[in-house]
Amino acid sequence: MKSTKARTRSPNEQEAAASINVIYDKILDAVMAHQLPPGTKLAEERLASILSVSRTRLRETFARLAHEGIVTLIQNRGAFIASPTVEEAREILAVRKVVESSIVRELARTATKVEIALLRKHDTRESAAHSANDRSAIIRLSGEFHVLLAQFTGNSLMLRLVRELVSRNCLIIALYDSPDVPSCPLHGHVDITDAIAAGDGVRAAKMMVKHLEEVEGTLRLDNQPTRDSVDLDSIFAPPA
Repeated sequence: MKSTKARTRSPNEQEAAASINVIYDKILDAVMAHQLPPGTKLAEERLASILSVSRTRLRETFARLAHEGIVTLIQNRGAFIASPTVEEAREILAVRKVVESSIVRELARTATKVEIALLRKHDTRESAAHSANDRSAIIRLSGEFHVLLAQFTGNSLMLRLVRELVSRNCLIIALYDSPDVPSCPLHGHVDITDAIAAGDGVRAAKMMVKHLEEVEGTLRLDNQPTRDSVDLDSIFAPPA
């Protein structure tokens, strides 16, 4: 009878996995910060040079991101940041309403004082970004709020799902948002935090759905987006 014990990874395999995770996080963070808009070509040779990684590692990372819908792989052309369609945008927002309302309903029952304090601190950071009209920080912090909620569930699969949904939502916002309207209103996060702190799961879930509906309401889903060229060095190159 064959043993069911999992095979231990060799040091080389562990190093490869770690390298892929680092590249993955860098690209995902750039997407969430709107530094890599939809349609951006991820020039393989240039990116491998900037990140000091092999093209093999980069291709493995692209494959992982493609599996999650963040990157599109086109034969003989390379890897591109995905460009969600209007239908995909509506589907992603519909899934977020179901998943994230469930998360906050549960957190209203289980969140600790420390976790609530961290949410309050995050809300304060978002408020400062809004006051400074720092659009880049607003976008990044708004996504991080939703990821933080998923992190507090202690469920690694839930965290991975929400990170993917939030990243894909960032692409949607980059394509279809109204430049003069905040894509993720701050008061929505504050209301959600308040409901969780009060232990009111029903209200927390309603606030999450309302918040995501407000996000959807800022999008111009009939908009035909334009794309600017992107300087990969300015995003990924380490400081001099």
